[in-house]
Amino acid sequence: MHLRGSRWYVRILVPKDLQAAFGRSRLDLSLGTSDRREATLQATLKRAHWLATFETKRRELPRLPWTR
Repeated sequence: MHLRGSRWYVRILVPKDLQAAFGRSRLDLSLGTSDRREATLQATLKRAHWLATFETKRRELPRLPWTR
């Protein structure tokens, strides 16, 4: 988490194997609050959401023959 102005943000790194699919290597997401305690909670929720999104995307991508 990092403070930008008066708002907290969380940086989530996109896994290398998914960077092409997402078109980026990281996500900088606003947590919508200036309160650190609330930001910590929101960051945890956003990380969980994105980890699940990454796993879903992995299942959608075609598997290469040598990775089975």
